[in-house]
Amino acid sequence: MSALLLPLKRFAQQQLDTSRRALSAVRFALVGRNRPKIFVIGLNKTGTTTLAHTLHLHGLRVGDQSTAERLAPEYLSGQWEPILAYCTTAQVFQDFPFSFPETYKQLDKAFPNAKFILSVRDSAAQWYASRKAHDERLAKRAGLTHFESIEDLKQIDYVYPGWGYDLYSSLGWSLGNSDAVRAEWLERYEAWTQEVRTHFADRPGKLLEVNVGVRDDYRHLCTFLGLRPKLKAFPVRNASRDRAKAS
Repeated sequence: MSALLLPLKRFAQQQLDTSRRALSAVRFALVGRNRPKIFVIGLNKTGTTTLAHTLHLHGLRVGDQSTAERLAPEYLSGQWEPILAYCTTAQVFQDFPFSFPETYKQLDKAFPNAKFILSVRDSAAQWYASRKAHDERLAKRAGLTHFESIEDLKQIDYVYPGWGYDLYSSLGWSLGNSDAVRAEWLERYEAWTQEVRTHFADRPGKLLEVNVGVRDDYRHLCTFLGLRPKLKAFPVRNASRDRAKAS
């Protein structure tokens, strides 16, 4: 009997969690909607999870990531209204779609008082190693040694089957072990970092560049956001198995 009840208990807990998140979002919309938004716009595997966790520990409401990921069809079709509406549910946002092309520019227009955090790694090569290790773990879950091409993403059931494939194919991104693919991703990191820096270059105090592997950057973050430091350094989360300093 207990085995039969377990799925029901899990479903009930999921429904309860969903209701709690919805209630929390409504509460924030009523009492916290005027707080300046904070957007973490570094590429994924640059410490975005660590930054979100750090800000959560300082009492800031972080957007529900699963909700954001379900907005992929809207992002890919350029429908910004649902994404901007989602941004009213919390104060801090990271990962998809905030680390994807064009999003931060739309946010900059929609939220003039927002602050942006560009998370970076020590180098493009370090970031790529972490990115590749992450992809290899996903591949193993699908019974693959590694991804040969984006076609393999059709086998990954993340938000929905083929979610990653839809993103990669629409954006023209590649996967694989070739030198050409590696060069493409290294260039993407360098280009993204420079693009963001250039966009905010004439507005001091709007953008902060952070490396969660650098101890002093934690206090720089607190100063930038007007927070009282509660920690000695970043509490690194979601660390990759590539022995990189942080993820």
